[in-house]
Amino acid sequence: MWSFWQIVTSNAVVVLLLAIGVGLVSRFWKNAAALHLLWLIVLLKLFAPPLVITRLPVSFTFLQGTVHAEALDRHASSTAGQQEHPSAAQAADSTSGNRLVASPRADERGPQIFERWRRFVAPTDWPLGNVSVLVGAIWLLGAFCVGAAYAIRIRRFARYVAHFEPPTAAIQTMVAELSQRLGLARLPDVLMTSRTLPPLVWSIATAPRVILPSRLFARLSGEAQAAILAHELVHVRRRDYLVRLLELAATTLFWWHPVVRWATWQLRELEEQCCDARVLQLFPQQPRTYAAALVDTLEFLSEQPRTFVPLPTAIQSGGSLSRRIRMLTENRRNRLSGLSAALVVGLVSLPFVVGFAADPAPNDRGDSKEQKAERGSIALLEGRVNNEAGAPLADARVRVAIPAARMLFLVSPADHRLLETKTDAKGDFRLELPGITKPTKISIDAQLAGYRRLTGTMMRGGDPNEYQIAPGGTVRAAVKLKPALYFAGMVVDEKEKPIPGVEIWANANATRASGGVERTKSNPDGSFELFNYSPKRFDLGGEPSRGMVSFDHPDYVDAEIDDVYAIPDQDRRTLRIVLPTGHTVAGTILDDAGNPVPRAMVKAVRNDGVDRKATMTDSKGQFKLSGLAEGPTTLSVRALDIKQKIQQPLLVDKDQNDLIVRLQKMLVPPHVKSYAVLGMELADITPKLKAAYDLSDWRGALILDPGKDSARLKIGHLAEGYDFWMVGEKRIANVREFVERILAEAATQQTKKKYSIRVVYSFSTVDFDGTNTQYLKLTPEDIKQLQVILAQLTNDAKLPD
Repeated sequence: MWSFWQIVTSNAVVVLLLAIGVGLVSRFWKNAAALHLLWLIVLLKLFAPPLVITRLPVSFTFLQGTVHAEALDRHASSTAGQQEHPSAAQAADSTSGNRLVASPRADERGPQIFERWRRFVAPTDWPLGNVSVLVGAIWLLGAFCVGAAYAIRIRRFARYVAHFEPPTAAIQTMVAELSQRLGLARLPDVLMTSRTLPPLVWSIATAPRVILPSRLFARLSGEAQAAILAHELVHVRRRDYLVRLLELAATTLFWWHPVVRWATWQLRELEEQCCDARVLQLFPQQPRTYAAALVDTLEFLSEQPRTFVPLPTAIQSGGSLSRRIRMLTENRRNRLSGLSAALVVGLVSLPFVVGFAADPAPNDRGDSKEQKAERGSIALLEGRVNNEAGAPLADARVRVAIPAARMLFLVSPADHRLLETKTDAKGDFRLELPGITKPTKISIDAQLAGYRRLTGTMMRGGDPNEYQIAPGGTVRAAVKLKPALYFAGMVVDEKEKPIPGVEIWANANATRASGGVERTKSNPDGSFELFNYSPKRFDLGGEPSRGMVSFDHPDYVDAEIDDVYAIPDQDRRTLRIVLPTGHTVAGTILDDAGNPVPRAMVKAVRNDGVDRKATMTDSKGQFKLSGLAEGPTTLSVRALDIKQKIQQPLLVDKDQNDLIVRLQKMLVPPHVKSYAVLGMELADITPKLKAAYDLSDWRGALILDPGKDSARLKIGHLAEGYDFWMVGEKRIANVREFVERILAEAATQQTKKKYSIRVVYSFSTVDFDGTNTQYLKLTPEDIKQLQVILAQLTNDAKLPD
């Protein structure tokens, strides 16, 4: 029967050999999922019964003190009686061989050597007196210390987790959508914290929870948030949290084995590669965004002392991060195919490996049903990009959004897939569109230096460029690009460090009018491009326009280019925009009764209008504004849900972290005459309403309630406090003129099935204060309803006040 120490020693040797073998295999085989399974088997082998018992002396010489003593006695007696009873001596040798695996030597020095060695490793005057007991005690003591240290750390972290907060509604929606795409049967709990720790999955003594650092997510773009969140949800889908429990057991019980740390490190690295690969499958056109998100995460963790996480995560070192980012640029297969699985089975079937292995997770067994369905439903988009003269354009970027979207505004897509290709020397392009399971509308954009984007400009509402495509179908698109100016450059901070995620607004401005030209963001390396400015200035409001470009980032002072037309030709592709760090103002917003106000918009605008920063208060009424420029500033706070606001002066000359702001009631007239128009509730702007809502003009139609279905109008997100002030090319003074002008514009359009009416409205959001030019999408039924409303408004106008 095998002894305990034989089993331990045999497993230790086999695990070491197996780990070396897997390490050698990993040098030429880069399938992360298969290697992860092999390293998992290495760790499981520590707990498995051996198939082979080692014949190395270490399996009994060092650890079998009691058996050694018995063997020496047998050896001595057999030697003493060897001359008188040869048969008895042979029987003793045979017996000892059965008990010890190896027979004692027959020469006279044998007993002396064994006795000296026994006394060296287990002298009789030791308190324990037995090597097996001593080694066992050391083992147990080490396991107790390691286990106790983990228990203390886990308990401390669990107390932190108990005080973490639920995520915002936007994050919850993102979790639900991503969980559905990943096929999670149960929606995992998500918590957010202001502590400095990496995004992680926590599952000790509880169901798996995704924990996200709120301060990191506040600085990430929507795409980056989705990518980081998807990465953690893939961990949940793969059940990597169970591997952490196995690592915890192995590290505690086998703290002395060097392979344990090697295997756990490899497992975490390979899990990150598998999750990164799955994220890129979900967002195939965003490797740069995802890489930037990883860099931002590491930078966030390095800014302040981080909260200690009991079980390590992958965001630990620059080396690990650099390997992951390099992996994002490589086309490696990180799923178990049939061939990979067969190779794994072959490796684990080697004679010295235990005869069982854990099944791969369901999501690692080849392609899922969803992916097979996607392969069978791949549609094809092909076409050619020409200039206005019909000449083909090579190297033009062709981007596709699925489903259709207004790509001019699609800077941070959350609900769309973006695919991209380039035209060849003949201007032709071909792009496979996977996942088309039903007839779907797609949108196309094309970009090339020296030509206007296919999407058009914001002030003209953008060009739709939509195509209907069916599963397995082919659509051919003929794309024609118009000449335009091209600008490119970098956005950096005061230390010349690139700034990613800078909002860039390109506009055409005049004294009395302005219009949007293009909207984009700086790339992870700080670079940016602008395509849409016309080759020559065009008239806007009766005067030549200026090309003003603003650069906004929540952590830096805003900057702008006053007029891109004034930039010399030779400098238009090497622009360098520097955003200063500025100052920070933070504090708490209270209502008129002294209670914290959540979801209030806090806005700081320098009095000369050069710099603007805005944010929303959190659940405790707290806010933080960074990147404020020095100088006299107006702090505006508005909470429309409780009809309270305030404007107060603020001198920005240093950081302020304890500002207390108390709101006052908005002086909204008690009985405001409102009208139901296109599902919205509108009111004539009066001087009192202008003052109450801080409007820029006392003329126009104020939105009191956008209604539940304002999205169908296709003019962007509407909210209370926005106001319409232009229809077509004419100003309006009230709701009646708003309806009159819509009907007048509709009467000039030839089609009577769908109407597109130009409207301009003012708005104020966290991102921007300004005007938005859009085109109302109306049906014949809408026109009939507006005619009825106009009759009512005309009658009301005839009645005496």
